[in-house]
Amino acid sequence: STRIQVLNFSNNHFSEQVPRDLANCTFLNHLSFDGNSSSGSLPGTLFQLKNLSELNLQGNRISGPLSNGIGNLSNLVKLDISSNLFSGVLPDIFGSLARLEHFSAMSNSFTGHLPNSLVNSPSLQMLNLNNNSLSGPINLNCSAMKNLVSLGLGSNLFLGPIPDGLSSCRGLKALNLARNNLGGELPNNFKNLKSLTQLSLSNTSLSNILSALRILQHCRNLSILGLTRNFHDKQIPNDVSLEFKNLNSLILANCQLRGPIPQWLSRCHKLQFLDLSWDHLGGNIPSWFGKFEYLFFLDFSNNSLKGEIPKSLTDLQSLIIGNITIEEPVSSFQLYAARQVGPSLSYRQI
Repeated sequence: STRIQVLNFSNNHFSEQVPRDLANCTFLNHLSFDGNSSSGSLPGTLFQLKNLSELNLQGNRISGPLSNGIGNLSNLVKLDISSNLFSGVLPDIFGSLARLEHFSAMSNSFTGHLPNSLVNSPSLQMLNLNNNSLSGPINLNCSAMKNLVSLGLGSNLFLGPIPDGLSSCRGLKALNLARNNLGGELPNNFKNLKSLTQLSLSNTSLSNILSALRILQHCRNLSILGLTRNFHDKQIPNDVSLEFKNLNSLILANCQLRGPIPQWLSRCHKLQFLDLSWDHLGGNIPSWFGKFEYLFFLDFSNNSLKGEIPKSLTDLQSLIIGNITIEEPVSSFQLYAARQVGPSLSYRQI
């Protein structure tokens, strides 16, 4: 029927190209073709669906460059082409997508710089480009992107430094810049990201851990912080003024940090997940770890700790009772166990 408005072909076993005949459904506003094995390129007839507001194509084997024809779908609000075989540069067509709020193209093979129309999009709320081969500086215009809430640029080839301009995205709640060659120190004006709840800067060659922590403590809503593989062979800060009241996950693994476990961690009362593995920490395990009400994961492996394991660890309530929960945001990125060899392991839930 040409009056069909919603078509959902999700999670079937379609292996051919996305059907060309969909162009006959001129009233179509929602098309889900995700979770199939569709291959080939996108048919040009798809770009005739002028009423389309949501297009889900993730989890297929669609290949080739992303056609400029996407720009004809001017009513798109959500576009998800994640986990496919797209390659080439992202087309500079986002100026034509004035209503686009959600764009995800993670886990493809896109290359080149971010297009100007994308980094100046005022409508975007969620942008996920993790796990591609995008390069160049991160040149987002956060003064224009005032509605941006979630930004994923992890696992690419972006070069540093981390831009000061990101602090202009005052509504940003989730930011993933992990596994890029950024380097340098965290910009001081990151302390203006008051809405930030989730931040991953793992494996970005960051320096000056004390400065980074002093800045990030101003992000009062921060709940998940990943800083793995940074600050190589430095002293772990023991600044008693550091305070992270809402932090539930801290990953500072594989940094070869030296010194004793710092006292300021004892005031992170909401901690559920703490990974300090593969560092060079020394001294004893403090007895105050037994006072954490919600802590269920604690990794001190591959350090140089000494003394006895404190009996207080047997008082950890979330390990005794097993059903303690607190309200928390859904993570926008995966938490990985730090390992020297073998595949990385991610946690499915906090």
